Amino acid sequence: KQLTVITERTLNRIQKVIQTLQSIIYKYQGSLNKFLIDDKGSTVMALFGLPPVAHQNDPARAVLAALELAHTLPGVSFSKHEPAAIGLTSGTIFVGIIGLKGTRREYGVLGDKVNLAARLMSESKKHPVKYGEVVVDKSVFLEAQDEVRLEW
Repeated sequence: KQLTVITERTLNRIQKVIQTLQSIIYKYQGSLNKFLIDDKGSTVMALFGLPPVAHQNDPARAVLAALELAHTLPGVSFSKHEPAAIGLTSGTIFVGIIGLKGTRREYGVLGDKVNLAARLMSESKKHPVKYGEVVVDKSVFLEAQDEVRLEW
């Protein structure tokens, strides 16, 4: 295996990306749950509608945050010419501490909607939509269409 050394410049860029993500997600009162970097790129999981900041219009807030991220991230990320792949779903998920006390534990989310969002994001990577667009499932479309212009 080869050891990869991360430079201060790279760390500063990662920090800028995380700050941008946090700023936009928090602006719409979402929560940044995970930020992962691996050989396939970076992945972010953001959640909207968690107590105590749940709203009736959380799907619309998620769409607005996703659109802003889609337009903003290329200016600060490592892939300036590759659009962000974003998949949104809405529905019931399991949220809580996963793991055993005394061993590794983390705040996680599980459920069909989490898996569907990952598949939508993956599909968006394979077949990019127009620059700055976001892929949503039918539940997000139905719940957000009164506040955000969406096409199905």
